[in-house]
Amino acid sequence: MTFKVFSQTDNLRIIIHHQIQEETPCFVLTIYNKSDTVYARTILDEYEVSIDSLASGKYLINLKNCGSESDDLIQSITQNVEIKPFQIAELVFDFSRYINYIEVDTISSNEIIKSRIESQFRLSYFDYRWNPNGINPKFNLGVGWSGYHWNSFSKHFGFLVGGGASYMFAPLRIEPSSASIYQEEVESNYYSYLSGQFDMKFRFSSLNQQSKYIKGHSVFFDIGVLYNLPLYFKKVTRFNIRDKMVNSFIHQYTDARAYVNIGFTNVQFFVSYRPFDFIRGDFQELPKYNAGLKVNINY
Repeated sequence: MTFKVFSQTDNLRIIIHHQIQEETPCFVLTIYNKSDTVYARTILDEYEVSIDSLASGKYLINLKNCGSESDDLIQSITQNVEIKPFQIAELVFDFSRYINYIEVDTISSNEIIKSRIESQFRLSYFDYRWNPNGINPKFNLGVGWSGYHWNSFSKHFGFLVGGGASYMFAPLRIEPSSASIYQEEVESNYYSYLSGQFDMKFRFSSLNQQSKYIKGHSVFFDIGVLYNLPLYFKKVTRFNIRDKMVNSFIHQYTDARAYVNIGFTNVQFFVSYRPFDFIRGDFQELPKYNAGLKVNINY
């Protein structure tokens, strides 16, 4: 609610903001010139108060609550103002008071942070020698980024949910039997895979994860699941610089994985497993395991 108080010559304007709802607002307005009181009046509800013309000069304006006291209301406000010729001096008095209580740790007395943002950068690699299902691809090389909202339920346990994007490149061996079906010599063939990612994980930490600043040597252990939504997946066979053959729509929407991260606050090693086949037909399947490093930045 807003009250406006005007002088007759309109050289002083006072605007009052407050949140009084249950009773009639009551304020005492007092205007001082040096140590002398030049005006005093009680303002009830919506009143227009005519004030005799104030001479040019500096004044002290005081507004004091004369109603019931409240934790949500400032009781008295004083402001300085200079009255100038041919100008309206406007003052705003905001009596609303906002108190926010912040929970602190009972031992350290530090502020408790229950939610924060985490950015994560990934680098993954998987070699054919680690693949129990065959000799292809030669290797998988992937990069990615994800953003998470991190909720800490206690000092050592939290839950993160987020999403991001990733790209994978997987070169394939050129087998003589498959190369013989083409009229030109095969120079290279590979999988190219771009995906959107949806991710959630539980996090266990050795140190307090509700601290404002998480120490770098805190051990993080994550267990999570993610889903990669294929945005682009193709097998590319190149014969020379200009000629190539592209196989599209050979994937399924089954790239769901379980994973484990272990490491420290900013760097973790991860291993993931995909239980389902991803590629249709007779094309070489991608390895169901993957591994790599994750770099975390917490805000």
